[in-house]
Amino acid sequence: MEYISKDFLVLAQATQHANLSAAAKHIGISQPQLSRIIGRMEEQLQVKLLDRTVRRKSAWTKEALRIAGLCTKTQQDFEVQLDSLIDSQKPKLIRIGTLEGMIPLAMSYAKMLFEQAEVTKILVDVFDQGDLEESFLNLESHIIFTQQEPSQSKYIHRLVVGYQNLQEISSNDDFRVLSKFEEANGFLKRSKTTEEKPTLVTNSLAVRRHWLTENGGRGWMPSDIYLQPTYSDQEKKVLLIGQETLNRHIWEHILQHTQTGQPQSQPEI
Repeated sequence: MEYISKDFLVLAQATQHANLSAAAKHIGISQPQLSRIIGRMEEQLQVKLLDRTVRRKSAWTKEALRIAGLCTKTQQDFEVQLDSLIDSQKPKLIRIGTLEGMIPLAMSYAKMLFEQAEVTKILVDVFDQGDLEESFLNLESHIIFTQQEPSQSKYIHRLVVGYQNLQEISSNDDFRVLSKFEEANGFLKRSKTTEEKPTLVTNSLAVRRHWLTENGGRGWMPSDIYLQPTYSDQEKKVLLIGQETLNRHIWEHILQHTQTGQPQSQPEI
């Protein structure tokens, strides 16, 4: 039975349609090829699968339907057992991607994964928004902390884990201080003056904060993350998004940690 395993799957698909010709139109196999597969199975199994008594209107036999049903059930049982096996294997390595302003929140989840999920190694990368999205779409991060979804896809592992305000810092009008993402998205246009100013652009939140503290200027800084929305104009949701393939054991711990809630700072008003 060299081909029998693949042939069973073809039979299970084909019997969902009334006859050979209808099946060939829907399962991506030509009718002559499908006919050869069924003939080979009949020869190997010594069971009649196709009733050919009516020309051009051949129908599946009861035996064919029973075998197909058994194949489908076996495949479903296998998938359930495989999912269970995968879920039982607790991953030891997790890759987290985060924006710099969300590091304290990301670290609270990292600590939880060490203590509760038996993870032994966590790799944390700090990105700007564009690189963060790219790392997730390239499957380089298992979990990300972000303000916007990487694509239009509907993510099954997605949580709102807090809120954050983007606060304008304007101690003087001598400099503009922007992130690369802000520069690319036109934050300079928010200036109250059209006069060109010296502009510092960096993807480091620490560098922007240091410059604004030491030298002044105008820029935007994220607030601490807080749990309850204030519905201000500059408020953004903080999202935790996991890959679709994220281990169920890990996701359950993330859900529990999120539902428990961590003490977070409230926004400065």
